[in-house]
Amino acid sequence: MNKFYAMLLIFFLQCKKEEVFKSIGYINRREIINNDNVIHDESWFNKDALEDSIPGLSLLRADKTILNTKRGEKVIVAVIDTKFDINHFLLKDFIWKNPKETLNHKDDDNNGYVDDIYGWNFIGNNQGENVVNANYESVRILRYYRGRFENKDSTQIKNKERLHYATYIKAKDQLKSKLILASRQKERSNKIRDKYVEARNALKSYFPDYNYTTGILESIDTTQNPHLIPYINEIREVIKWKESDEMIISLNKSYTNDLDKRLNIAFNERALVGDNPDDINDSIYGNNNVFSLLKTFNHGTRVSSTITSVFNNHKSQLKIMPLSVVPSGNFQDKDLALAIRYAVNNGAKVINMSFGKELSLHKEWVFDAIKYAEEHNVLLINASGNSSKNIDIQGNTYPIDTDNDRQEIADNFLCVGSSTFHLNENLKSRISNYGKKNVDVFAPGENLHSALPFNKTRKDSGTSLASALTSGVAALIFSYYPNLTASQVKHIIMDSGVEYTFPVKTPTRKDKDKMTPFNELSKSGKIVNTYNALIMADSISKKKKSK
Repeated sequence: MNKFYAMLLIFFLQCKKEEVFKSIGYINRREIINNDNVIHDESWFNKDALEDSIPGLSLLRADKTILNTKRGEKVIVAVIDTKFDINHFLLKDFIWKNPKETLNHKDDDNNGYVDDIYGWNFIGNNQGENVVNANYESVRILRYYRGRFENKDSTQIKNKERLHYATYIKAKDQLKSKLILASRQKERSNKIRDKYVEARNALKSYFPDYNYTTGILESIDTTQNPHLIPYINEIREVIKWKESDEMIISLNKSYTNDLDKRLNIAFNERALVGDNPDDINDSIYGNNNVFSLLKTFNHGTRVSSTITSVFNNHKSQLKIMPLSVVPSGNFQDKDLALAIRYAVNNGAKVINMSFGKELSLHKEWVFDAIKYAEEHNVLLINASGNSSKNIDIQGNTYPIDTDNDRQEIADNFLCVGSSTFHLNENLKSRISNYGKKNVDVFAPGENLHSALPFNKTRKDSGTSLASALTSGVAALIFSYYPNLTASQVKHIIMDSGVEYTFPVKTPTRKDKDKMTPFNELSKSGKIVNTYNALIMADSISKKKKSK
C-alpha cells in the first residue's frame, strides 16, 4: 500500500463512530494499482478501495469493524420484477411469507388478493394463466390516443393537449423505427435459423441431442461424405460463438413475437388478465403465482440473489417480497403503481425496481405511488439502464421521480448506475447509463455472481445488479438504524460514497474517445460504500435519539 492510501486509511480509522461522519475524500488516478486479476473473483464487490485497491462496497470491512458486535432488525425488501424461483438454494431462506394469509382460496387479510402467500403476480388472471408477451409502451400510447390525435397536425391541437400530443408523436415515431428494425432482424434471423436447421438435420445422426463438440465434427469422414462439409462448417460457427439449438430457435421466436405481439397494435395482452389497464381503480386482478414460467423469466431470480448476497452474514435479518409485473415487453404503469402500494402496505422498507421503458402512458399513477411510499417511509431504488447513454441529454427511462419540469416529486427515490472493479478509465461499466442530474449514485454491477432458476448460477452484469446491491445496503442500514427515514437513508447512501475524480470512458457516436471525470457521471459523483454509510447512519441515528 502506498503512502497516500496508508495516510487516508489511518485518518479514516481514527474517526470514532459517534463523531459526525468525515469523508475519505477522493481517489484520483495517480494512486491507481492494477487489479485486473480480480476478474475471476465474483465477490469483489465486497472489497474496499483503500484496503484492497478494489472499488467495491467495503462490505467485508463493515462486517469486521462495525457489524461484528451488533444485531439488526428484520427488514423486508420488495423486488418488483419478473417471476422468481423462490425455491432456489440462494433464495429459499430469504423469501417473505405473508403472516396474515393461509393457502385456503380465501382472502384472509382482506386486501383483495386471494392466497397472496409469497407476494403477488400482477400479470396473470384468476385461472392461473400468465402474460408472457406484452406490448411495448409506444403501441399502448398509439392505441390510447389514436382516436383523439390520428390524422391531426400540431396546429389542430389545443394547448392543454400539447403534452399528450407530443407523447403520441414520439410513440408513433418510435414504433415506426422499431418495426423497421424488427423486420430486418426477423429476416436475418430466419436466414440464420434456416441455415442452422438444415445443418442440424444433416448431422442429426452424429448429434441426436444437438450437443455439438469439435471432436465429433473432426471425426466425420468428409472424403466419403463431401456434401457434409458446409454443414460441418456451420456447426463449427455454432460452437465458436457458444450458441445452442435452444438459443438459435428461441431468438428467432423472439423476433417473431416482436412483430406479432409486442409491436402489434391489434394485440393486447390485457385480454388475458381481464382488467382495464387504463383504470387505476380496477385494482383487483392477477394471481398468487410469482414462480411460474421460470424457463422464460429469470431476471427476478438474478436480482433477488444479488440483494441477498449483501446479507450472507446476516441471513435472519432479510426477507425478499416477490412482486411480478415485468413480462417480455414493457410493464404496465398500473401494475407498477399497485405493486408499490402492495409492498408498502405489507411492510417493505426498500423496493427494488431493476427495469425500465422509454415512454410512460400513466406515469402520474406511479408518481402517486412513489409519494405514497414516501409518506410511509419506504425507499425506492431503480436501475439507470443499460444503453450506455447520458440520460440527462438522451432521455430518461421510466420509472422516474421527476415531473415534466424535471423537478423531483419526492425524496425517497434512488437511480443507480453500474461500476466495475477497474480503478482506471474503465471504472464505469461500458453499458451503464449515466447523468449528473438523473443518476444519483453508482454501485458495483459488473462480473457478479447471481442465481438462475432451477438451482443454477451465472456470472452476471448490468445496472439491475448495481441497483440490487444498493437495495441490499439500504436494507442493511434500515436493519441496524430503524429510526432513520427513507430520505435520510437515500442521502446517506449518496453522501457517504467514495468519490473518484479521474476521467473514465464515456464514448458517443460523435466522439468515440470521449472521457468524463467519474464524479461528473452522477448527482453524488460517488460509488456506494457500506462502511462509510453505516458510520454516517450511526451518527445521524444517535442525534435523532438524543433529541
